[in-house]
Amino acid sequence: MLGAGANKRVEQGVTQLKAKYKIRHWKVPKGLIKLCLNLAILAGLGFLIRYGYLLFVEHSEEALKGSIILIVGIAAWVAVIKLSRSRKYRRTKPSFKLTTFSVIAILLILAFAGVQPMSTYKDQAVNSTTSIVEKWQEQSEIRKAEQEAERAEQEAEVAATETEFDKVTDRLNSPALILSYMRENFSYDLEKYQRFLAGEDWGWDTPEEVFYGKKTNCGGYAIFALYCLQRNGYEYDNFEKNKSNAAVMLGCWNSNVPNHRDVHTVLLYIEKELFYTLDVVSKKGPFNTIEEATSMLLLQCRTQDYKNNNKNNN
Repeated sequence: MLGAGANKRVEQGVTQLKAKYKIRHWKVPKGLIKLCLNLAILAGLGFLIRYGYLLFVEHSEEALKGSIILIVGIAAWVAVIKLSRSRKYRRTKPSFKLTTFSVIAILLILAFAGVQPMSTYKDQAVNSTTSIVEKWQEQSEIRKAEQEAERAEQEAEVAATETEFDKVTDRLNSPALILSYMRENFSYDLEKYQRFLAGEDWGWDTPEEVFYGKKTNCGGYAIFALYCLQRNGYEYDNFEKNKSNAAVMLGCWNSNVPNHRDVHTVLLYIEKELFYTLDVVSKKGPFNTIEEATSMLLLQCRTQDYKNNNKNNN
């Protein structure tokens, strides 16, 4: 054994040597550790996706064992992510985005360069995508054909159910056309008017009844004309906003007749800011205001001129 003095001299020599050469310990660069963490995250994601597919879709793994492995894999993957985002490595390069894009670029280069097995995976992915797109296009064409067939069927049903009444009233889209049609096709029902005076028939005919019956009283004329105008875009009693396409039924009674049963009804409409009436088969106007048209109608009711006009039109 060396003496105490010799040991002291050895220690002093080692100390001098350390001071002279400054022995250093080699450390792993933080950048390399961050790169390995990023790659581990990407690899773990790929493993979880594939293993989950095999477990839940293909059922090629034992249920209990596969579930445990998947849970452990998820926990490990989350731990790696947490470590990568810790304060120690958060700002260390390379970033996760850069690593991801680099890996994708490298894999694409290898795949298109024909390097196996990446080239095979690429071909399988392209074929699967093409098959999915073709199947989607085929289903879209089938749905489109079904929709067109359904639309054609609906149009055929509408055409089959469309009556002569619908066709005629669609064509009568102006007061002039309506008046001309009523003059040529309708006649005044004097018997209905007499039953009305006697209190036996207070109802008005519907537009369909007027059309198919070809005979009605003043209210039936007004109802039919109003129906045609409304069917073709006219609004009911909205003269303040519509100066050319609004209409309403206007009625009055003859106060000289007991119980005021002698009621007369006309169609009042507006055209270019002037008011007109369709009185059975005659047009009256223009009137500047509704009051002016009403006054003329009241005077007609009192003098019963409309009855003479009706008789002359029969």
